[in-house]
Amino acid sequence: MSHLWIFMHDFRKLIRTSFVAGLLLLIVCCMIGLQSLGNQRVAAQILPVPTLPPIPTVPTVPTVPPIPTHTPTHTPTHTPTGPTATPTHTSTGPTATPTHTPTGPTATPTLVIAPDLVIEKRTMATNIVPGTVITYTLTYSNIGNATALGVFIVDTVPAQTTFVAQASTPGWNCPDAALAGTACTFTIGNLLPNQQGSVIFAIRINAGVLAGTQILNVAGIASLADPLEVNMANNNSAALVVVMQPTDENPGKEPRNPLYRIFLPNVSR
Repeated sequence: MSHLWIFMHDFRKLIRTSFVAGLLLLIVCCMIGLQSLGNQRVAAQILPVPTLPPIPTVPTVPTVPPIPTHTPTHTPTHTPTGPTATPTHTSTGPTATPTHTPTGPTATPTLVIAPDLVIEKRTMATNIVPGTVITYTLTYSNIGNATALGVFIVDTVPAQTTFVAQASTPGWNCPDAALAGTACTFTIGNLLPNQQGSVIFAIRINAGVLAGTQILNVAGIASLADPLEVNMANNNSAALVVVMQPTDENPGKEPRNPLYRIFLPNVSR
């Protein structure tokens, strides 16, 4: 009886143990099956995630460079001693419209055909004192390229003087001893290009003129066809002389009130 009870006790223990083991095994199998089924469902429900476009990169704001401070630097200039190369200019701007330069004959300047009268007055007088006769040489010419018609010379008698006809070239229209301020005329006539000549005009210094007085004599030349002459700047000429202090004694004469001493020998008989 005791053995049967022990057997039954062991058998129940074995059954209990086998039941627990089987139950555990069943639970493990169910869990494995459920996990596998869950993984399939999860895998079936998982959709591919679309790839989002890349987020654009915000451009970096450029850093403004500091304003450069201009410091003048002396750069030595090299002066080449060889042949100078001609720089070629390459224009980067709009192309300039070429200017048309006529290639026809160049206009020839118009040649002016006109006379050009010239007069020059000179004197060689020295030791000018009151009463002295002064002679002036008046040289005239036509340096133009046309004939001057009706040429004449005008010379006015200066102040403090009178005209001297005898010492002048014949042809002056003034009478002898004409007073100061008288305009004396000498007619030349037609004067060809490059033709020249000379006349003499004489005056006398009045008595009593003070030393240091200036005698100015002016002469001019003109023609009856003055509108044809283009250069009038050389149509007048002047000469200036200065009166000197007269001397009381003439050189070469004995002085006044001479003193003589005569020594006679002592002759005894």
